[in-house]
Amino acid sequence: MRKLLANLLDIRTVIGGIFTLYGLILTILGLIDDAAARAKAEGVDINLWVGLAMLLFGLCFLAWTFVKPRQGPTEKTGPDPLDEGAPEPGGLTNPNPPNPPDTSGSTAPE
Repeated sequence: MRKLLANLLDIRTVIGGIFTLYGLILTILGLIDDAAARAKAEGVDINLWVGLAMLLFGLCFLAWTFVKPRQGPTEKTGPDPLDEGAPEPGGLTNPNPPNPPDTSGSTAPE
C-alpha cells in the first residue's frame, strides 16, 4: 500500500494525469468544434491537434511512471553520519576541536 501511494504521489504521475485530462478535454472539444471555430484558426482544428499532442505527452509520462517506478531508500552500511562521535564524511576529523567557552566568570586573561 505504501509503495502504491508513493507511486501515486510521484511528480510524473501528477504531470501525466494533468496532461492526459486536459488532452482528453481538448480532443473532445476538437471533435465537436463547428466550422466557426476552425475558421478562427485558419482552417486548422487546433483543439483536436493540441489535445492529441497533450494526450500523447500525458500518456508517455504515465507509462514512464509504471515502467520505471520510483525506487525506495537503499540499505545503509556503516555508521550514521549524524550520530554523535561518527567521523565526518570523507573520513576527515578535526584534530583540534574548538576550546570550550570560559564559564569561570572572569573576563581578564591570566
